[in-house]
Amino acid sequence: MPAARGQLWESFLTQLESHLAAGDVATATSWLESYRGKESGEPWPEVLRLAQARWQEVSGQEAVAEVTYRELIKVAQMPKIRERSRQALQGILAREQQARQQAIATAMGAADAGQVGFLVVQPVGAIPREDLARRVARFFQTDVLTAKTWLPVRHPRILRLGSLGELRVYRDWFRAEGIGAGCVTPEAIAAVPVFAVDFFALVSPTQVQAVGPTGALVFDVGQVVRRVEGTVPVFSKVMAFDAQRRLTHKDQVLDRVRVCEVHLPDRVLRFHDNGYQFERGVVLTAAGATTVQARWQALMDWWEVLTPGKRYPGDFTAFGEMALGYGSFLRERVQPRLDLRGSVQSGALPLNTRQWDVCFEVFSALAFGEAP
Repeated sequence: MPAARGQLWESFLTQLESHLAAGDVATATSWLESYRGKESGEPWPEVLRLAQARWQEVSGQEAVAEVTYRELIKVAQMPKIRERSRQALQGILAREQQARQQAIATAMGAADAGQVGFLVVQPVGAIPREDLARRVARFFQTDVLTAKTWLPVRHPRILRLGSLGELRVYRDWFRAEGIGAGCVTPEAIAAVPVFAVDFFALVSPTQVQAVGPTGALVFDVGQVVRRVEGTVPVFSKVMAFDAQRRLTHKDQVLDRVRVCEVHLPDRVLRFHDNGYQFERGVVLTAAGATTVQARWQALMDWWEVLTPGKRYPGDFTAFGEMALGYGSFLRERVQPRLDLRGSVQSGALPLNTRQWDVCFEVFSALAFGEAP
């Protein structure tokens, strides 16, 4: 390519950039249009595509411009065109990160921004995971494969710990993408009122009385927002031989306790098969319901009849296995209120049992915080 022609297209782009930098989009538009059809030889098709993309970028069409930049980086014949396209793309990405940091700085001005909490993402449902993973990777500056593991399918996922102000920015981004997300603090979990239930009694066809150690309350079944169910493993210390045939202690699953909660707008009613008094209150006549498991199933069936379709879809076991990765943080800051063993609920419990108790406390609070 003759030097004069090289100088011409470079001078054209330089002049265009000058108009755009000055905010004179009208002149930049006229300048661009004056060269359309006038210059057709190489490398003008690529030059005009780059110029058009730059005009689109400053005209509020960054997404369209970005597609062109990425294409030119791959296929442009001129190294200078590829380099200019790469610089323009880097400019878009840099502005996104600057906007993110500015949003975090603004959010940190809130009075409670310094509180420590965790970001929770709800199952993504029918949203295409591939496209969403790419957007997540871009926003959080990570790779697509990692981003894909952050998107839950069966249960809420704790994505990261941090200051409440910063986490709110991430929460808002997920919500803008159509994904349920929230910021939760240990203080918010502790603030959820939990009412322990010994048994239920039917007051009328539409009213139920919950009776527990601290009293009783009557509510209409129409008030029930959701039912949360889960199975919590209970561990016990046992003696066993290790690989070197040395006698040692280890935690072993002793039992699996089925837990259910009835969520009202202002409180949680919690009960489990290890403490529910089946012989009191409503009588559930189920064929062969002589074991605890059969009686519990009859109780769950009764609640399904009273509140059809209100069962919370989250998988607690899968959630708990994920949440154990944050075991140290949760164990230190979240106090479990799931009394599975009566007076035995103390610091002497095996660590694994307490971890799962805490996981259920978090799972319950996340469900309680969701809109009905």
